[in-house]
Amino acid sequence: MKNYLSALIIGLSIVIGIGILANTYKNRHRSQDLIYVTGSGAKDFKSDLIVWSGNFSQKNFDLKTVYKSLNDDKEKIREYLISKGVTEAEMKFSSVNINREYDYSYDKNSNSSSTFTGYRLSQNVEIESFEV
Repeated sequence: MKNYLSALIIGLSIVIGIGILANTYKNRHRSQDLIYVTGSGAKDFKSDLIVWSGNFSQKNFDLKTVYKSLNDDKEKIREYLISKGVTEAEMKFSSVNINREYDYSYDKNSNSSSTFTGYRLSQNVEIESFEV
């Protein structure tokens, strides 16, 4: 009788284990389409910060010339913003980005060649103001 009881327990364990594995395999790709909400709230607020951003660029063959042109544009933008009431402290100019630009072409034998077309310098400006 004791041998039958051990065999019965082992048999039931195997059947239950196989059932759990089969159920897991069957539901392995089922997504959990549930959303849990722990609370909600709403509050109206008045914005007290504005952030504007922009960029400007110049292109030329000579690096010194294009840098001077970009710097002239920066000063024009700075003067314009000051004339519109933006303070120096609210303006942030990024560092200058320098990119070499090329035109790429292929000849009839599918050989590639590139021709230098100039330097493109660009700069970003950002205005953060509490005067909304």
